[in-house]
Amino acid sequence: MNHDKFKKFIDHLERIKMTKEEKNLMRNNLSIFILNPQPETSPYFKFLKGVGQKKLAFSLLLIFSFTFVTQHVAKKALPGDNLYGIKLVQEEITLATKPPGERKITYEIERTEKRIQEAAKLAQQDKLNETNQREIAQIINLQSERVQERIEKVKDTDPKQALVLNSELKSIIEINSQALRKVSTKKHIKKNDQAASKSDDLAVKKEDSTNSTSFSEPISVKEGEYEEISIAETLLFSIDENIKKIEKNEEEITQEIITPSPIKKEVLNPSSEISSQNENKAPEDISGLKENNNSKEEDAIYTLEKVVELKKLIQEIKKESMENHIHTKIETTETGDSLTVVIFDEETLRSQARILVEEGFYKESFILYEKIHQHLRGEEIALEVNKDLDIDSADSHLEIPLIVN
Repeated sequence: MNHDKFKKFIDHLERIKMTKEEKNLMRNNLSIFILNPQPETSPYFKFLKGVGQKKLAFSLLLIFSFTFVTQHVAKKALPGDNLYGIKLVQEEITLATKPPGERKITYEIERTEKRIQEAAKLAQQDKLNETNQREIAQIINLQSERVQERIEKVKDTDPKQALVLNSELKSIIEINSQALRKVSTKKHIKKNDQAASKSDDLAVKKEDSTNSTSFSEPISVKEGEYEEISIAETLLFSIDENIKKIEKNEEEITQEIITPSPIKKEVLNPSSEISSQNENKAPEDISGLKENNNSKEEDAIYTLEKVVELKKLIQEIKKESMENHIHTKIETTETGDSLTVVIFDEETLRSQARILVEEGFYKESFILYEKIHQHLRGEEIALEVNKDLDIDSADSHLEIPLIVN
């Protein structure tokens, strides 16, 4: 029914035609316009003429200047500032312009570092509280999760590069969290049951009988009755939980690198398998064996190339220095004696890695060179953090994380 009505409507439209007089009138009007065109002034031009070109140019300049200044000021905004939301939006826009892959991951890691340093600056200004700690923790968790999701995609095609990126994320978060702990730690009077009891006794003795309002006199605190407490414990706890997830991911990637890919039985012992077959075996029957062998060779060559890349990165960090780094710490034994423990020895690791390369264990050597690379990279990060947060490097004691156990 509806279809018939629509068809009739179309038929009616098709029968509508201009009359002869209407066609002649339109033709005459077009001829007159072509021979003697009368340009119409745009209403926008009238508006611009009324406002004035100089005023318009000044207005546009003012708008662009305001936008530029806002963006510049927003870069220095901290959580709680009015322009902090604009800062995060600007970062999201910049992230969207980054090409997919490693550059996006690197930028996200940089953003995660900024969030922790923002918290450290708030702590230095005594503006860090429970509310903004929770807000910062949520942002850090979100950004860290996004990084790990992207690293997971890289792992599917290149687990070795995924390990490098994951190690960078871990180093950045660990060292910056150490800096946050340092700048947020203050000395407080150590509270204990005895001090609390003394305070209560004094309060009772000084109780005002008229208004029942109690007050206590200051308690003299002896040397050693102070304790160091960080005002960023809520945020630091969240960051520590995040680091545990990153370490778990690191273990999985490392295991995937050193675990050989599953191959067919005949690849493990091709000679015995082939000899047991008929001598007239068709060439295509062993094509799978050749493909597996080629795949193993390509993987070995690629791994060796990654080892060479790591060695270049290590040398770039060390620049002209040929000195091998060693990292020790002092531990106290159960008997109270001090013991120096070596937790990083570059010379030993290099020696072990060279032996592994000579014996063809390229994946294992890659793991050791990555350990060296990330330790040296950690030292770089620590120096940068000290500079950014104006921390005395001689008194910072920022521990350099070890990437591979």
